[in-house]
Amino acid sequence: LINPTPTADILRQMGICASKDNVEVPVAPPKVEESQTPPAKKSSTTEPPASTPPVASPPPPGGVEPKTGITFPGEVNNQPFLGAGVRYKFGVAKIYAVGVYSSNKSELLDPSTSKTIRVVMARSVGQAKFFAGLREGVEPRMKGRDLSKVDEFIELNPPGDFNAGDVVTMALSGGTMHYTSSRGADGKIESATFVNAMADLYLGEDP
Repeated sequence: LINPTPTADILRQMGICASKDNVEVPVAPPKVEESQTPPAKKSSTTEPPASTPPVASPPPPGGVEPKTGITFPGEVNNQPFLGAGVRYKFGVAKIYAVGVYSSNKSELLDPSTSKTIRVVMARSVGQAKFFAGLREGVEPRMKGRDLSKVDEFIELNPPGDFNAGDVVTMALSGGTMHYTSSRGADGKIESATFVNAMADLYLGEDP
């Protein structure tokens, strides 16, 4: 026998639902769950902005000794340039220019004040003549004490004459002088008497 009324199971299989009023109600097709890919999470890490390289501070201004035209850098031994002068021989010949550097301008002759004296030759001069003039100026200021330090200082210099453009640097601090030159000299003199006499030679009232 053929059942004229399809069973509920058959109806469901056909997508039709039987109600008690025998009204055919369409049955919604089974819901197919779609696989959902969750959206990619935004990274909570914020990229830092590109760093800007630091701008180097400009060097401090230097100076020019006007009578010789010799230039001096704005800084030596981390000390700023204060000024420059010229050394004459017989009041006419310009021998060298002298630049002075210190962070304490008001106390240059104080032995505790660190300072640097930079000498740049304006003309060629024989070494013997150069140091004879230095000895003549510095020994009276030493008043007979520690005079051997003058010879020790001269011996730091390699043989040969000074030429125009040669540079001598004397860093003075307390009782110590650190001496260098473009001709290869490099050494120290330990003597408060000598160091103070050299400072007075270049910076005193009667240089």
